[in-house]
Amino acid sequence: MKNKGKGKLKHFMYILIAAGMLFYAFAAVDSAEWGGAGGVFWFMWLAFAIVIIAANANMLLLTEEKREALSHVKRAKVLRREQAAINFVNRQVEKKARKIRGH
Repeated sequence: MKNKGKGKLKHFMYILIAAGMLFYAFAAVDSAEWGGAGGVFWFMWLAFAIVIIAANANMLLLTEEKREALSHVKRAKVLRREQAAINFVNRQVEKKARKIRGH
């Protein structure tokens, strides 16, 4: 149970840091040039902060059942990648073996 609270605190801290990024960006918006690289940088900064806030808010709001389902999906993806890597290596070994045998 302690670990669960620690994880929630971590996500809450990330949200606070991203909110700080937003406040910093809004304070500097007056001096930003809307055209050119300054405006692009400001909008990218804003988008990055919003993505951080959204992702961490999602993690705070996940129920335990959804968290377990997400964990199962992640494990299945890892197993598929491992199997794909094994198949790739096996194909490469077979290809080299055929080349050595002269087929």
